[in-house]
Amino acid sequence: MSNRFDNCFDMKCPDCGRTGELDIAATVYVRLYPDGTDAFTARNGDHEWGNDSPAICCACEYAGTVGEFIQVNQLDHKEEKTVIIEVLGGVAHVKQSPPDITVKIIDYDTREKDGAS
Repeated sequence: MSNRFDNCFDMKCPDCGRTGELDIAATVYVRLYPDGTDAFTARNGDHEWGNDSPAICCACEYAGTVGEFIQVNQLDHKEEKTVIIEVLGGVAHVKQSPPDITVKIIDYDTREKDGAS
């Protein structure tokens, strides 16, 4: 399944996996008129919803809460980081590593030969 989201909230249906047909019940201000209401003419155009707000996938009709629809895989937003290790004469040297990464090199062949566990 693709890691692409059709919404900026990184939400997808936990049942079918779709991301573009999600509806959320939100609290909104509306202007009252004799023949109905209008959310666009209200002075306060804010709308609010949270993890406990009802949500539905219009593609498969799955219904639940917003919290159930937030299914982002941790790999979706991780930066790719590169560590360069150079091996010279059987000895590994870290040539380049981002500052927030700890690099630990274990030579399993040496451990076995030395009898280390």
